[in-house]
Amino acid sequence: MIYLEASALWAMYYGEPGGDNVIWLLNNYECYTSEWSILELSRAVSKRYNQGEITKREADALNIFILADIEKLTRENKLKLTKVTWNLIKKAYHLIFPLNLYASDALHLSTALHYKTKVMFVDDFHFTRLKNKVKKLRILSITENRENIQKILSK
Repeated sequence: MIYLEASALWAMYYGEPGGDNVIWLLNNYECYTSEWSILELSRAVSKRYNQGEITKREADALNIFILADIEKLTRENKLKLTKVTWNLIKKAYHLIFPLNLYASDALHLSTALHYKTKVMFVDDFHFTRLKNKVKKLRILSITENRENIQKILSK
């Protein structure tokens, strides 16, 4: 099982490096993300609009597209959305201080650990420093070479 953190999904929706790997993963593996990712994706759109990278019309269209695409991916069983539960919040709460995480990052990490995912794909530098601190989960950048990804996932 693979966990796609919100930044990895954003790479796909905004055409950033690694987005092609997300598409490939969705087409070939069982992928999960938190429902919370939808809010983070909307915030990413808003941020790009507020920074003047995209127009209001483009932001609105991108938000609509992302929601529709996530619904389509879930219908096709390419992406499974996990619920944000009190149990996951409590687990995330206990990760914030020892790992110096933002709340959203702690929620994603607790979700990936709870569901015993093999690999969590990210495009967020905050997670790269956790590679040696989180033992039960492999954290990989979504920009990783595809051959390396295949090798890791086949183990």
